[in-house]
Amino acid sequence: MQNKGAPWAMIIVLLFLFFPAGIIVMLVKLHKDPFHYTSNGNGTMIVGWILFVFGIFYLIIYLSDSATNSDVAPLLSGVAFCCGGGFALVRHGRKYKQRGLLVSRYITCIMNSSDGSIGDIAASLGFTYENTYRDIVDLIQCGALPDSYIDESTNCVVSPYIKKRVYDYKNKIELKEEPKKFTSRTVKCPNCGGMNSITGNDNECEYCGSPLAYQCM
Repeated sequence: MQNKGAPWAMIIVLLFLFFPAGIIVMLVKLHKDPFHYTSNGNGTMIVGWILFVFGIFYLIIYLSDSATNSDVAPLLSGVAFCCGGGFALVRHGRKYKQRGLLVSRYITCIMNSSDGSIGDIAASLGFTYENTYRDIVDLIQCGALPDSYIDESTNCVVSPYIKKRVYDYKNKIELKEEPKKFTSRTVKCPNCGGMNSITGNDNECEYCGSPLAYQCM
């Protein structure tokens, strides 16, 4: 299982006890868990808002009559640090959430694609071919599209998530795959030698219960 980094609860505790360590652990988590953009974005925004609230708290103390002149410098530093850092984290979290929405659009479009054509996916999303190609490569590398790859000869995404169809890439003609038609036939059981009339696969000998294959003679 892929290591997703430290839980957000631990990161928040570290941010209060030892801020530099909390920032490092949070960045490591974002690096190790790049695909969960929405949850990571929400966590980053929560941390940012908490810092911002602490900045407001420091500002209220600074403006109150209980603050002495000697407390001005550290309080102002706390206000700047918490408000500035909180704003930066909230902004970064929103970007992560927007990235998550974009990833969801890509995955939905790819799953609904009939042949995985990158050109068609780009046209559907309203993006350029180059940007779409680069984004799909990122999705594959971060694990969003497991067991998938790009076929450079056809400029298509090959993925088990794409609807399976028979497609002639050379002539660009989509062919309809007709289901196999099975006719009734008599086969001999390889176990007991009994003769059975079967149609299709998944049959059993009516005498001994042994499995029978449609291709058996």
